[in-house]
Amino acid sequence: VARRVLRIGFGSLWLLDGLLQLQSSMPLGLPVSVLQPASGSSPGWVQHLVNFGVTTWSDHPVEAAVSAVWIQVGIGILLLAAPRGRWSRVAGLASLGWGLVVWVFGEAFGGLFGSGVSWLFGAPGAALFYCIAGALLALPEAVWSRRQLGRILVGAFGVFFAGMAVLQAWPGRGFWQGRTAKGAAGSLVGMVKQMASTPQPRFLSDWLSSFGAAGEAHGFAVNLLVVVLLAAIGVTLCTGRPAVVRF
Repeated sequence: VARRVLRIGFGSLWLLDGLLQLQSSMPLGLPVSVLQPASGSSPGWVQHLVNFGVTTWSDHPVEAAVSAVWIQVGIGILLLAAPRGRWSRVAGLASLGWGLVVWVFGEAFGGLFGSGVSWLFGAPGAALFYCIAGALLALPEAVWSRRQLGRILVGAFGVFFAGMAVLQAWPGRGFWQGRTAKGAAGSLVGMVKQMASTPQPRFLSDWLSSFGAAGEAHGFAVNLLVVVLLAAIGVTLCTGRPAVVRF
């Protein structure tokens, strides 16, 4: 059941991603609007790697956009159409491979090497979860019947959330202040305001603006809440104990 949920869920997501890639702004707008900004705060070697992808896409924008559409739609269809067997595992490998391409060039390694990395800013990158899902679907089906796989996954996600809590709580990274001593917006508030200004439905920008105002007025309390939640999730998952509900 877990494998079926993962296969259908990510198959549908790949299909949706491919359809979204059909937008008219993608061929020419993707390099400048998505690829380059993603690596803005990353080290030089990451920027050089992403710029290689930007140059490759810009030299052949239509061909690259069409290829991305067919690859993503193809992965989605294959995941949905092949429930079991060799082709299902091949679809998982394709998801892993293309997910890595998107994670490296489209998300600059999810911003993990950039300054101010935070779970709230999208680290470690959405495409990495496509890679994890693909790797899991590429495993032999017999592995899914063992408890060991679930324990490893739960423990790994526990360590991840605990690590994100440590990064969020680390002093000097600007997350504890709504505003700095010089009056500039703190790291969290600045990012939220930037996201609120991007084109999107009005109700989403209003939510972001409200959250940004709360963070600006109560920066310490907001960050403390985030740290506590991340740490609680991490510790709970690391324990690996199943929930027991009694009536």
